[in-house]
Amino acid sequence: MKIVTRLTLVSLVSTLAMTLGVLAASLFVIDAMAHKSHERLMQAELTNAMRAVQQRLYADGVRAATREAEAQYAQLRAKEGFSTLTLFIVDRTDQRIVYNPAAAPGTQVSLPFVLEMLGRGSGTMDYEFRGDQRFAVFETLQPVNWLVGLGVSISEIRAVLPAFLRTIGGIEFAALALNALVLALFGLWLMKRVKLTAQCVQRIENGELTARIDAGDSQDEIAMLQRGVNAMGERIEQRTREQQAARAELSERRAILHAVLDNAPAYLTFLANALGRFGLGIEDPAAVREFIAGGANQMVAISMGAVLFGAMTYIGNSPNFMIKAIAENQKLNTPSFVGFVIKFSFPILLPVFFLVSWLTLRD
Repeated sequence: MKIVTRLTLVSLVSTLAMTLGVLAASLFVIDAMAHKSHERLMQAELTNAMRAVQQRLYADGVRAATREAEAQYAQLRAKEGFSTLTLFIVDRTDQRIVYNPAAAPGTQVSLPFVLEMLGRGSGTMDYEFRGDQRFAVFETLQPVNWLVGLGVSISEIRAVLPAFLRTIGGIEFAALALNALVLALFGLWLMKRVKLTAQCVQRIENGELTARIDAGDSQDEIAMLQRGVNAMGERIEQRTREQQAARAELSERRAILHAVLDNAPAYLTFLANALGRFGLGIEDPAAVREFIAGGANQMVAISMGAVLFGAMTYIGNSPNFMIKAIAENQKLNTPSFVGFVIKFSFPILLPVFFLVSWLTLRD
């Protein structure tokens, strides 16, 4: 699997994991926020209902206050978020119901949570009624000492959570998906630069020593790597030029020496010199075999110089002296040492040898 593919998969998995984590955290936060928001709304509605009941109580008495409570209850039930609401009024003095839509006035209360509210006088409470988890806010209406409260089902309070979660989850997922896309594109860009670097190294390895990478003005790690590859290529190219120049110089010196000396000692001399350039010794047979296997061009130059250029003088090859001695014994005219070089070597052999060297060793 390619690095870009793995990076994309990691981005997608991390995006999903972060989205789920955000939604899980948001569930608790939004639940608390919805609960608190509903509590404040209920407190405001309770204050308005108490004020209306109190005004009707002072103006027309208890029966009118009860009818006002019933009207307030109907109005509140019609509002959004209060379809499960209950309005209740209990006399704290004798613990009897003044108003409750599900009980007759004057009924003695016995439910534990109502008794707890009567004891506290004001505040908020979570309670359970007939299997339903509910939440209530309550206050004491003075001077009549009535406990007035509003209760609503907690499930209705939490009814807003799915919509909130869908909205927040959608926004969060879109943001994280965009982040993953940016990360994937960034990964593709990085891998493109890495691929260019690898291709440049491959080109240098294949012999294209002038291959380079344009690192631009970037100062990141990949740019530093690319500059390092460029420096390596320049160094390899420089060393190759130096080796080629040294090889050419060695070939020239070898040709000159072979032209005037016997080929066998010249061959050994320059073979030892060539081995020494690579840290090898001529006394080691394994080193000589290794050089012969890998230094084909140099072996060709050494061999051609030893065989061909030895004919430039009488002492270049031992048979030259023997032929000269046989010819002189037969009373044949032979050129002197200097005469051989001037009459035959320079005008005839030397141009031929240079032409052969150029045609054979020019690459």
